[in-house]
Amino acid sequence: MKPLLQFTFMFLFFTGFVYSQWILINPPPQENILFSTHYTSAANGWAVGAVGTIIRTTDGGENWQIQPGNTDDSFFSVFFISNNTGWVAGQSGMIRKTTNAGTEWVIQTSGTPTTTLRSIYFYSELIGWICGHDGTILKTTNGGENWNKLTTGTTDWLLSVYFVSETSGWAVGDGGIILYTNDGGTNWSAQTSGTSHNLESVFFINQNTGWAVGGDRNNGTVITTTDGGNTWVQQTSGTSKWLKSVFFASSTTGWAAGDEGIIIHTSDGGNTWSEQTSNTTQNLYSVSFANTTNGLIVGSDGTILKTTTGGVTSIETNFNSIPEVFVLQQN
Repeated sequence: MKPLLQFTFMFLFFTGFVYSQWILINPPPQENILFSTHYTSAANGWAVGAVGTIIRTTDGGENWQIQPGNTDDSFFSVFFISNNTGWVAGQSGMIRKTTNAGTEWVIQTSGTPTTTLRSIYFYSELIGWICGHDGTILKTTNGGENWNKLTTGTTDWLLSVYFVSETSGWAVGDGGIILYTNDGGTNWSAQTSGTSHNLESVFFINQNTGWAVGGDRNNGTVITTTDGGNTWVQQTSGTSKWLKSVFFASSTTGWAAGDEGIIIHTSDGGNTWSEQTSNTTQNLYSVSFANTTNGLIVGSDGTILKTTTGGVTSIETNFNSIPEVFVLQQN
């Protein structure tokens, strides 16, 4: 018998497809600038902006419905304490509230008809704060039926406010100003930010740990604290683009967004930040997440971005194997 030599070769073919995980909603439901967004669940979210724009999604940002703003002024902030109850605020001291998910918006009296209001935060359905230009901070203890102006000791523009309890909160704004209260806003004291850049957004995950972002035309500023703001330390953002909004879904996982489509992400509390692909060069003004994976970002010209993966880029792989058998027979 002649010996038979058989060689089997396996040729392995790899095909990889890279998918950016920030999806641009195109076309957008409208093209006015969107200044603020708030996600209340993986399905439900709102965004507000110029010319009284209010829009809502019930499917995670894929489709949006326009709600009645009934004004030509701009809304700069939206905040929902539940899927039904929320507030919007903006130019000319405007505050409006809904208790039916935005089907109807009821006017509330701010007492500051010439002041632009920039940021809303509610700790409960009754207790909330709004900050704005000229050092303005308003507080309600009855869901907005009455708003009371607090004494802040500054005339600087305050652009973002955040509370971790009924008593402890921060407001940030122009020139790196940071104000802190431990009595619900009756008294405010200044904290040292270590920066003169405008701070556009502040976010805390507990009494001690928080971040603020901002910058200018040449700087993307990120600062953090782990002692309630007694000390603020600058983090390396990795970008020179002005950052407008920050959001953390956990003590380690967060995002910031800003000018020219910049999105940066951290998975270690901000020790390192890396850029994510946004698929847009529009200015981005607000980021909000329902959890560590489902997020929304909004910006200029009605730009809406959504993600279901935390913005992390995935690679889909496809392996194809083709066996080839060669038989050699000795003569």
